[in-house]
Amino acid sequence: GAQRGKTVRLVLDGKNLQHATELAVSGSASAAAFSAKLVQDDETAKNPNRARADVTIPADAAPGVVRVSIKSPVGNTAELPFAITAFPEVIEAGANEAQSTAPKITLPATLVGSLDRAGDTDYYRFDAAAGQQLGIEVVGSAIGSKLEPVLTLTDASSRVLTEAAGSLVGYTLERAGTYVLRVRDVDYRGSGEMFYRLNL
Repeated sequence: GAQRGKTVRLVLDGKNLQHATELAVSGSASAAAFSAKLVQDDETAKNPNRARADVTIPADAAPGVVRVSIKSPVGNTAELPFAITAFPEVIEAGANEAQSTAPKITLPATLVGSLDRAGDTDYYRFDAAAGQQLGIEVVGSAIGSKLEPVLTLTDASSRVLTEAAGSLVGYTLERAGTYVLRVRDVDYRGSGEMFYRLNL
């Protein structure tokens, strides 16, 4: 996935992709406005099972999940999901497995992370104003993730304000201050298939 208004390079692995003629985007009203250009260079020529494309996402693209596929004279690939977000992306990095080491982020943001081993839990810290309405949306199953999220919001003293299993949470913050969001799987599972994009 990527933020709208950005240009990103997609790397697609499969079989017999050396015949690729086009990267197609479908699944939304704005899909036709996406600009996709296949990259043809020495690296592409060396690997017939890989295609690369530079994709420009329109600044007014609707947030959500579109589908991308490769077209060629010998057939088209299956479609893969690609998430479009409205907010700047924050990629999970470093030790964020405890409230004390939670990285500080600025709202609004799209958090991009994964729970890659059993028991893994991710924490994020942010400041908010009194009366601020907070909306949390986890994009997981729509992009092929096996994660079944549980979201926990606490204040700076670790008092739980709300906790919910599922992909959507809304909460109005009573006081200005620092808050912490915790992301985990409902059964504390973890693997390479437990990735997420979280709109906060």
